[in-house]
Amino acid sequence: MSPPLPNPAWSPAFDGATLGQMGEAGALIVEDEVLLDAEGTARARLTREEDPSRGLYALTYAVSGWLLYTRYLPDAAAALAAQAEMREALEALLQQLPADGAGSAEARRAGGPLLGSFLARYA
Repeated sequence: MSPPLPNPAWSPAFDGATLGQMGEAGALIVEDEVLLDAEGTARARLTREEDPSRGLYALTYAVSGWLLYTRYLPDAAAALAAQAEMREALEALLQQLPADGAGSAEARRAGGPLLGSFLARYA
């Protein structure tokens, strides 16, 4: 298990430098944030992209060393709601994953079912 994140706080990724750039899903990044641990290391990242002209609304979420996934949503309101939900879900997932990352077979065996459940719910 990972140590608790004291006062989890989401901060702009790269001091906001990614805003307006093309994201993983092929749309403009409108919000990009990271969850930092006590040492200032990014543990998770959540990026929201939009291209209303194509009806493309996406959230890309990452857990350092474990997971990278893009979720597509039907509209801007759904993307905003999902983003708020994902912040809490990612914080909870980080509390359950092995603290030493996915480097060992034992850690991967422990983390695999957690990630599978997470993706089944949030994919």
